Amino acid sequence: LGYKMDYVARGLRSGRTGMVALVVPQLAEPYFAALAQAVIRAAARRRLVVLIETSDDDAETEKRIMQGALATVADGVLLSASSATIAGPADVPLVLLGEHAATRHGDHVGIDNVEAARLVVRHLLEQGYRRIASFGVNDSDTAMLRQRGFEEELAAWGVRPVQRLVLATADWSPQG
Repeated sequence: LGYKMDYVARGLRSGRTGMVALVVPQLAEPYFAALAQAVIRAAARRRLVVLIETSDDDAETEKRIMQGALATVADGVLLSASSATIAGPADVPLVLLGEHAATRHGDHVGIDNVEAARLVVRHLLEQGYRRIASFGVNDSDTAMLRQRGFEEELAAWGVRPVQRLVLATADWSPQG
């Protein structure tokens, strides 16, 4: 008969739209493209639709997105935040992704940065390497946690760290 589901009408009746939102800094970076694909696959298994928005890693853009139509239409929002002051509609579930200061204030999915760094260093040590350097920035909680794991694992093996290389800016693009 050519029937097509009217998601707006269904949402009015059920209070749910069957849509989730994913907000990432950019899709050009392979990590975020892969994350988007994984979210889309997981949502499809649950018969959900994913709406994707990019913030260009800008706190004002994130704020606009979270206070705009995207957050009000979605049943929930997955947000890779650049800002520590994230606010959206109170009745929309929000899950923060990644290692940002904002993740201290709500539901959060991330990694144990100390243990992740320890595992990397342990792998290198087990391969016989002893002159292992770290490089990064000093202006992020993530960098400090990873540096701590790096230093702890070297100390556990009795290996002295090579001087740390500090980047002036954090350009994590493929070109950077």
